Amino acid sequence: MRSSRSTNSSVAAGLRLEQMGAAAGEANPAAPLKGFLGAELDDRTDQVLIENVRVGTPAYEQGLNAKDQIIALDGARVNKDTFEAMIAARRPGEMMHITVFRNDDLRTFDIKLGGRVDEPYRIVQLPSASDQQKRMRFRGGWVDVR
Repeated sequence: MRSSRSTNSSVAAGLRLEQMGAAAGEANPAAPLKGFLGAELDDRTDQVLIENVRVGTPAYEQGLNAKDQIIALDGARVNKDTFEAMIAARRPGEMMHITVFRNDDLRTFDIKLGGRVDEPYRIVQLPSASDQQKRMRFRGGWVDVR
């Protein structure tokens, strides 16, 4: 659930968060969806070790946990590079089988990938901004009034 406070404060400042030309959170049919698992990998090791699983992501909803070591995807052994490449090549909604070690137990999970737009966000001024709002400028993460 979105906070009305953050939405109101951005509108009060005459600003909007956009991704690929559409307001953040709005559907944009032009935005390419990529397969999304929702498990963040540990960069400090050569193993495919899950560091964090965000609530609401396919990884969370379908049972993956932090500290799971991914060893195979669809029956093929993976390292970080091959795992990330295989996920990137998938489409939202595709099923895959992920085999992990969890506390020395071997487990396989059937995961249905979600989708997300992998494009940067921008903060833009609303075209209907008032004169007072137009005098505000976004500088280094802060809004200043001129």
